[in-house]
Formats: sequence, structure tokens, C-alpha cells
Amino acid sequence: MGQKTLLNKRKLTGRVIYALPVAFIIITLYIPLFKILSAGINLNFFSSIINSTYYRKIISFTFYQATISSLLSVAVAIPGAYFISRYDFPGKKLFLSLSSLPFVLPSILTVLGFVLLFGNNGVINRALMDIFNLNNPPLRILYSLKAVLLAHIFYNFPLAIRIISSVWHKIPNQHYEASYSLGANRIRTFFKITLPYLIPPIFTSLTLIFLYCFMSFGIILILGGGPTLSTIEVEVYRFARISLNIEKAASLSFIESTITIAVLFFYLKNDKKNKNLPLNSGTTKKLTKKMGVVLALYLIPLGLIILAPLITIVVQSFLYKSGFSTNNQISLHWYKSLFGTLQNRFTLTALMAIKNSLILGFST
Repeated sequence: MGQKTLLNKRKLTGRVIYALPVAFIIITLYIPLFKILSAGINLNFFSSIINSTYYRKIISFTFYQATISSLLSVAVAIPGAYFISRYDFPGKKLFLSLSSLPFVLPSILTVLGFVLLFGNNGVINRALMDIFNLNNPPLRILYSLKAVLLAHIFYNFPLAIRIISSVWHKIPNQHYEASYSLGANRIRTFFKITLPYLIPPIFTSLTLIFLYCFMSFGIILILGGGPTLSTIEVEVYRFARISLNIEKAASLSFIESTITIAVLFFYLKNDKKNKNLPLNSGTTKKLTKKMGVVLALYLIPLGLIILAPLITIVVQSFLYKSGFSTNNQISLHWYKSLFGTLQNRFTLTALMAIKNSLILGFST
């Protein structure tokens, strides 16, 4: 009897331990989500959205920018995945580490870097204006679809590189050798041997990146530049935060959730077919001079997209202008205002933000 009682207590304790996180998730996530989405199930709001030319354009643009962003991100990632999976070269680990930076950077930091680098008064435009003695900035990138696509590529191509290269590296070398021995050239070998293996990871990358870009918020809100480049996510924010029209925001949220769940369901259904591929571990080879030049031509513009915005932020943090007529000087002014002796309202706000971020980060 004592052993049965002990076993029953252990089972009860295990059920309680299991039920607590489940109840927490249901109370804090699913119940509020259900209430918001149920508020959006309103035929009047649905009809007003569907019959509106403005919202049809927003929905179509959301699809368009997510599709183009995912295609460009994968297109940029494929050469990098090829070099990582097939070659050994100096700086390979560094490249993989740097390509992981977008995963740990907040979207607002990316936006700030793009504004400082590509803005009308950014580093590139100021340099071109000084070199060619121009009065107006020659590059108009910000607040356009180009800026949105660049930011999305910055965030998402590292994901595609890792997914595609993880499969590409495992393609057996015997398959390539057999293809070459039968007289096939590199192009024919790629389409007959390599591409069938890469279609599943490319499909996975396209789907995941499409979902990320479809639900993109901060990048679209700031770099989009206005209603002409608005998406469903941004419109939900405008309805809920600015117009205080919760019902219409819920209707748009319901439409967006339905689309993303449908895409996710399609991905999961097809992803099951792409598992258990008969892949062995391939081998890498040394980088030749010719391929080294190709790699350099690939990395230079890629570095402009990845590193230049981040470097610009770091450099700008050490520059300070004391007046409108003076030039920028190297200074620790901004860091002193954060942690030093320059006590002001900005100091208190910044320290509070840092404190809250650390508390939230460690507590969750």
C-alpha cells in the first residue's frame, strides 16, 4: 500500500508539473489570442476590407514583398552555401560567425544602420556628394521597396545559407564522379545531380523566409516610408494603436493568421516528404585562385550589406557635434551621457531601458 501511495503521489506531482506550464500558456497566450481573433470574425468588417481597393492593395503588396524578399534572400544565399559546403578557405568560420549576426540583432538596430549608411544624409551619399561635387544625394534608397528588400535580405539570407549548405555538404562525391565519368559537364551535373538534392532545402528556406517577411513589422514601418508600402502587419498596428479600432485590427489579424497558417500547413505537409534523404557526408576541397576571385566578388558586396551598417553605427556612436556650424569630432560624449557624469533626462531613460531589457531577458 505504501508503494502504491508513493507512486500515486509521484504521478500526481508529475501531472501538476506538466499542467502548470500548459495552463500558463493557455491563459497568457491562447485565451487572449482567441478573444482578439474572435472579435475579428465580423462580416461587416470583412466585407469592408475585402471590398476596399486600399486593403486589397495592402494584402497583395504583403504577398509581393514577401515573395520577392524570399526569392532574393535564397538567390544571395546559394553561392555562399556552395562555397561553405564544397570548399575550405581562410576565414570560413569567421564568415559563418558574421552571417549569424542578423539572428541576434533587433530590427530597430538594422533600420538605424541602414539610415546612417544609405540615407539621404548617410555615409555613402555624403561621400558621393563630396567626390563628385553634387548638391543633392545621388542614391535614393530609403523609404522605398529597395530599402525593405535590402533589410530583409540582411536578416534572412544567413538562414538560407545554413539550411542549404547543411544538405549540399552531404551530397556524396561518388555521384559527381559518376556523372563526370559519363561525360556530363558541370552545368548538366548540377541540374541532374545537385539540384534534386537541393530542392527540399531551397523549398524550406523559401517558405520560412516568406513567413518571416510576410509578418515583418519594424522594417516595413520605418523603411517603407508611408501607406504606399504598408503591409497587413503595419495596418494592424495602425488600427490598434493609432485609430483605436480594435475590431478592424482583429479582422486584419484574422486574415493574416489564416494566410500564415495555410502557408505553414502547406510547408509541413510537403516537408515530411523531404526527410530521410539518402545522403552521405561529402568532402571539401581547397579553394583555387579562380574560385578565390569569384568568392571575393561575392563577399565584397555582401560585406557592404552585412558589416557596413553595423560598422557605421559603431563609428557614429563615437562622433559628436557641439553645434550646427562645427564638424563631427571623435568623442565619448554619448557614452558619458549613458554611464558617465552627464546626468540628464536621456541618461535616466536609457539606464531604465537597459535595466528593463536585462530583467526581461533573464526572466524569460
